[in-house]
Order: sequence, then structure tokens, then C-alpha cells
Amino acid sequence: MVRTSGVITVMLTLLVSTRAQGVEGYLCIVDKAAGFSYQQGRWDRAFFRNEDKYLITRSSEPRGVWEVKQVGERWAFVWCAQDFNEADNLSCEGVAEVRMNRKSLRFLYIYPNGYWKALPGEAEGENTPYMGIGTCSPL
Repeated sequence: MVRTSGVITVMLTLLVSTRAQGVEGYLCIVDKAAGFSYQQGRWDRAFFRNEDKYLITRSSEPRGVWEVKQVGERWAFVWCAQDFNEADNLSCEGVAEVRMNRKSLRFLYIYPNGYWKALPGEAEGENTPYMGIGTCSPL
């Protein structure tokens, strides 16, 4: 009985401290992006001017705990099946992949499509895979 009440106390403390922080989500902005582009019949490295902004918020759908939307878009395109782990990392997948650390507030945005994963009817080089890095701010 003592153990059960201790566990419940710890869980309630964590819940209250999370709510007290007021973090409803995060605004994440890409600072730098690099990847690959297909030109003149071959793939080569490329640097992208990317200032995309993403919202990571609690999911409104049962497919995830968190979801990722591009700012200005209505629908999520990436979902996080699990909450932040014990190392404060969040790992999300969908059309792209998003990784975020709640302590450092850094994130990775990975768009793998185009080189190894072509969509049906897609021509070589129609999509360009890239990775962006940036920082997040609590909402």
C-alpha cells in the first residue's frame, strides 16, 4: 500500500509540474538545411535556403501523442507514437521524420524521400532528400 501511494504521489507531482510549466507545444524553426539534388543525370550534395517553421503540439488524433504541422497548414504530416523518453527525446514519423530534445530545444527535420524512396509515378529527382537543423521554443 505504501508503494502504491508513493507511485501515485510521484505521478501526480509529475503531472502537476508539467501543467505548471504551461508547455502546450513547441515552435521549431529550421536554421540550416542540406541534402541532395538530382541534376544533369546524377545526384549531388546541395544546400537549401530553408526557414520553415513547425508546430509540435499534443495530437488531436489517436495515431500519436504529439503531432507536427508546418506553420500555416491545417493538417499534421508527422506523428509521435510515444511521448518524450527518459532522455527527453521525442521521435516522430510520417511523411518526414522529426527528432527533438526537450532540454536542449534542438530538433532535426529529415525528409528522406526522393533518393531511396520514390513515390508511385515519381520521376528520378522529383523529390530532394534533405535534413534541417534548428531550435524550438515552448509555446
